[in-house]
Amino acid sequence: ICPLGAIYSLFNPISVFKYRLDKEACVHCGACKRACKMNVDPVENENAAECIRCGQCEKACPTGAISKGICAMGKKEMKELPEN
Repeated sequence: ICPLGAIYSLFNPISVFKYRLDKEACVHCGACKRACKMNVDPVENENAAECIRCGQCEKACPTGAISKGICAMGKKEMKELPEN
């Protein structure tokens, strides 16, 4: 059993790296949930404690509804990161 996921989850509440789900662009196909190795459903909670921010959900999304960015503590605005 790898403890890395548990260690990552401790820092998720204070993480400045976040995912954002565009609910209007999401077609609820489930591709992001199937791609997630941590069994997280980004549609329900895109920044779940179990999420290790691997980016597989963002890559799997056919509509680009999931984006990543940096969010300053206590602020709701998010600066999106450029695509690789």
